[in-house]
Amino acid sequence: MRYKITHELPQRIRFKLENGGLGFDFSPLKKKLLALKNDIHVKYGSGSRSLLVQHRGGEELKEKVQDIIRDHMPTKRPVVSNSSEADPALKPTKMDLLVNGGLLLASPYLPWRLSNILVMGSVIPKLRTGVRTLGQSKVNSDVADAVALGAAMGTGGNALAGKLSYAMLLRDFAKN
Repeated sequence: MRYKITHELPQRIRFKLENGGLGFDFSPLKKKLLALKNDIHVKYGSGSRSLLVQHRGGEELKEKVQDIIRDHMPTKRPVVSNSSEADPALKPTKMDLLVNGGLLLASPYLPWRLSNILVMGSVIPKLRTGVRTLGQSKVNSDVADAVALGAAMGTGGNALAGKLSYAMLLRDFAKN
């Protein structure tokens, strides 16, 4: 992970993390730092992408902390245009198309609450992916999908969001 020390005192270091942000999962890094067992206090600010480490150690502990931060994440961000290219397991299959299409067709005949749950099951992962991508300071089709789905849910309700989510699934399938 790329970082920069922005503030340093004998037992206090503040790091600016390049790959931090809204989509950054801080808990594994915190667990590794707290495992050093040198009376360490760790605080992370996602908005500022800064990590504050207070400790009761010397130069050797400071180097261990930097090693953990450096090794926690790769220094290069993956360059992909959408999430299905990043992980082959995320590529939609014919079965995904059939199941989601069938549920979309059946949704007018399902109870209101059940159809809303089904729509949320297809929309929330796309929203989450878009927010994580935006948190990495990238704008691509994931972010555009999340914005479109958010707008659809805000203006046209869940039925429109479900149809839009299915259209996005078709688009992702056609790319393969």
